[in-house]
Amino acid sequence: MALSYDEMQQIFKQLGFDSFSMRPYDAEMEYLLSAAMEDKAIAAYLREPPGVTSKSRIARELNMDRSTVQKYYDEIRSEIREGKVQVS
Repeated sequence: MALSYDEMQQIFKQLGFDSFSMRPYDAEMEYLLSAAMEDKAIAAYLREPPGVTSKSRIARELNMDRSTVQKYYDEIRSEIREGKVQVS
């Protein structure tokens, strides 16, 4: 069950929070956070078995779309080569 803004404000007031405000939904920020999580997941996977080059395999293992892996793969590989991302 989702609560309305007013219902949430009442609950927070009952808990002792006098001023309660919610930030409006920011689609751009949501996208940036989502992209950062995907990027980190792919980078972490590439650090574990560093010899894996199959983007399809990486996508399957991470339960992501292959196009998402393709989007970040080259950038992450170059960061690994340049030492910006540590490989275990």
